[in-house]
Amino acid sequence: MILKYALRELKKDIIGNLPVIVQMTAALIMIAASVSSVTSRFKYYQPYSELMQRNGNIAVITSASDISSEYMKNLLDDCEDIYMTYSMSAGTDIRSPIVYDDYLMTCYQPEILSGSWVISDPQKSIPQVMVSEGYGYSTGDIISTNNGTELEVAGTFNSTEKLLLFNNMAANFSDYRLLFSESDESYMTVVLSRSEANKINARCFPYGIAFICLEENADDTVIGDDLRILSAYGMVGSFKNDIVNANSRSYIYDQLYTLLPVMVCIIMLLIISIICVSSISISKRLKYYAVYQICGSSVKQCECMVAVKSIMIYAISAALSIILIAIKDRAGLFENVIIEMGFLQILFCILFLIIDIIVSLAVFKIIEGKKSLNQIFRSN
Repeated sequence: MILKYALRELKKDIIGNLPVIVQMTAALIMIAASVSSVTSRFKYYQPYSELMQRNGNIAVITSASDISSEYMKNLLDDCEDIYMTYSMSAGTDIRSPIVYDDYLMTCYQPEILSGSWVISDPQKSIPQVMVSEGYGYSTGDIISTNNGTELEVAGTFNSTEKLLLFNNMAANFSDYRLLFSESDESYMTVVLSRSEANKINARCFPYGIAFICLEENADDTVIGDDLRILSAYGMVGSFKNDIVNANSRSYIYDQLYTLLPVMVCIIMLLIISIICVSSISISKRLKYYAVYQICGSSVKQCECMVAVKSIMIYAISAALSIILIAIKDRAGLFENVIIEMGFLQILFCILFLIIDIIVSLAVFKIIEGKKSLNQIFRSN
């Protein structure tokens, strides 16, 4: 019954509820955008944060030698691990595939549109690769190479997705952003693991990022000697892990400290606005709640109607906000504004719903409690 009458109240005062729906829709979009701005930074910092916290360097390598990370590890002193990205020479008529050491692929993957992100599939003899969407290949298709070998498409990802690629704009910053770059949309990007590339004994040349992880007690002399060895194999630059990690955390938390007061102010203004609009709406509909009480409904049941009505308005606003966000993404509008709907975004939106219900109930109690049923009918 409560649901039925709450729906009736929503329909009867649809004009009065429109401002609330518009405000709630705007609030949800702003909340999602604010949270997304922070989480998007964690999204790219978190995958390789463990490597950045280890003693060592992030090297930028462009090598003409067909060597592996294991080979490089044996050359360096006090080296515990090396993880590299490569450019693969496969004799294909497409741009050289990007190869990652297996561990790097376990840490991060772009959003997969179809298929899966395959790191190693020993049951298949054909190397499993992931390709950017929109170039004529789908999951399960075979890419034939000029030298007679084949690659099987295991998954596809959006061509605008960021990948673990050295960012050419790294001169402007020395934090996690130097690790990620968008692939060139003018050609199809092919990605595979070192394990899959080894199935056809492909030549892989270190190209891009190399995480050099040294023992904790490795001193500056050892680090300097290792960097000189890496320079002989095509290293063109390096960044100290501790500096990159510190700069990354600073970049993330500076944004958080900037956005938090703004979000609080926006939410406070929205709450004040909702109080005003709710007061007007409830005052106009108060006589109908009085009728419900005369007909046998308790004050608690009327309060439940107000709460259910608020949830309905919130559901409409949530649907509108999702539609508007989808239109924004589809039309490519405001490309610099990141809006995603993940766990944290949904959590903050639910918290805002709870605040809205509490505010609506408080307004109803205050307005309804000031007048008797007789006074309500006389004033209306």
